[in-house]
Amino acid sequence: MPNFSGNWKMKSSENFEELLKALGVNMMLRKIAVAAA
Repeated sequence: MPNFSGNWKMKSSENFEELLKALGVNMMLRKIAVAAA
């Protein structure tokens, strides 16, 4: 598996909450992450 560690810049947050939901992130953490993005 390639090493994708490092610094990344988000270009858009379209469907970000849906992605987090699909990854199993709980609702409170999703809301915090979406607000910070």
